[in-house]
Amino acid sequence: AAPYTRAADYGGARHFYRERYTRLRYEMDHLDRMLGHVRGELRAYRAGRQLWSQYGQARAEFAHLNSEFRRGTGSWRHIHGEIERLHARLHDLETRLRVRASDRYRW
Repeated sequence: AAPYTRAADYGGARHFYRERYTRLRYEMDHLDRMLGHVRGELRAYRAGRQLWSQYGQARAEFAHLNSEFRRGTGSWRHIHGEIERLHARLHDLETRLRVRASDRYRW
């Protein structure tokens, strides 16, 4: 087997980072759809102020995270962790709203 060259290493790294970016973009889009779905549930189930306030905070955090992602200022690990945290937070809102299992957002 031939030894790796710098160009080959760089090309492989570029492909690796492109895959990570593509995966994060997919997860960000998915989280955005989940935010819209939860907003609809809050309306349909006539949520109180506290749940709407928590949804607003999650929406603001998503906007900040999306900005970080687009500017490229956050690490992959940080952004991925925040996506997971916001997903759990939105799922918690659905649980506290007592949304029927059939109405919950499927991640």
